[in-house]
Amino acid sequence: MLYLFLLFLAIGCSPSTAQDCKREAKGVMKSLTVDFREIQTREDLVDKQEQIKQKTEELVTLMIRLKKLQESGAVMLEEEDHSISDSLMHEMKRIYCIEGGRELIERFQREALLKLDAYDQKRKK
Repeated sequence: MLYLFLLFLAIGCSPSTAQDCKREAKGVMKSLTVDFREIQTREDLVDKQEQIKQKTEELVTLMIRLKKLQESGAVMLEEEDHSISDSLMHEMKRIYCIEGGRELIERFQREALLKLDAYDQKRKK
């Protein structure tokens, strides 16, 4: 999932729809980072599971929208600032060190990643 965030930010956008999508994604990533910073224990992570799951699903939906724009030629690759994704990755790595943290995060993300995989599989056919 971490690498998907980086790939997502590496996609530059040209039309306003793609810009809006990118701006929304950055907002979701910032919000996830704030949520993760508040987590110090496994219990904290369990308490935030619905928020994390919802935001992860929202991010995947935005990623799919950008992929569709890229396929239509509306999105061009360009260099991006990765500070938001770097902060998110740092917080996720920290949470992975909490006992059971990795398993919980991966469980929260499973449904969203299945949705992304289903989209990718559909594109390949």
